[in-house]
Amino acid sequence: MEKKIYKRLDVGVELPEYIEDDIQLLLDYLNAGNNILLSDVYRSNLRLDINSSEGYDFDSDVAEMLRNYYVRGGIFDEPD
Repeated sequence: MEKKIYKRLDVGVELPEYIEDDIQLLLDYLNAGNNILLSDVYRSNLRLDINSSEGYDFDSDVAEMLRNYYVRGGIFDEPD
């Protein structure tokens, strides 16, 4: 069975460094082969940072794309 590589979502705007860091931590965790079910801590931190940045650092459309992909599990549905 081939290992899945989880990739960053291109949202077309520059994200704050702390959100980029949250995303990188999540991707590093997943790509290391760790249990997907235990990624909730990383996804929760990212969700909180997205919520606090929405309307200031990016608009609601970008926030929704980030939530759908990283927090709500879209990252797990991406084709290999």
